Amino acid sequence: MLPECIEMGRTDGGLNMPEKFIGCQQGFNGPQVTTMLNTIVSTVSLNVSGLHYVILDEVDNLSKLAQQSLKSVLNTKRAIFILTTNNISSLDKGLKDRCVLVEMNAAKDSEYLPIARKVAYDLNVVLNDTELLTEIAAANGSMREVMSRVKRLARRRQSASTP
Repeated sequence: MLPECIEMGRTDGGLNMPEKFIGCQQGFNGPQVTTMLNTIVSTVSLNVSGLHYVILDEVDNLSKLAQQSLKSVLNTKRAIFILTTNNISSLDKGLKDRCVLVEMNAAKDSEYLPIARKVAYDLNVVLNDTELLTEIAAANGSMREVMSRVKRLARRRQSASTP
């Protein structure tokens, strides 16, 4: 959702080309990461902004050398990189210096409602706020779990309404 929001804020239009999601695995080395990312940013983006959106999930799994190699790729003007980590202290200082830190601590349950409504809407299901708040509370502040729980509830509702 973050890449779409950034694109809309920059251009008044949504993403035409989906973001690239890369789960960082232990063992990725610097040349692998650099080659993979350079391949992505060397193509033409079909987004209105002309930018690629690349999500590097759990970037703290990369070795220090891989993190240092990543710094050079982050300098491109052709992409916006979103790095996730639960362990910010394990990241290379130079890598952190190239990033804008956004804390993603748990919000109040009611603040998740617009997102939960959109997830259900995207599945063509209308769920009331009481149902959504129950699922949000059960997710205990995890956005990933909120989305999973709402999708499960919406799919159950779809199944129940299908003759």
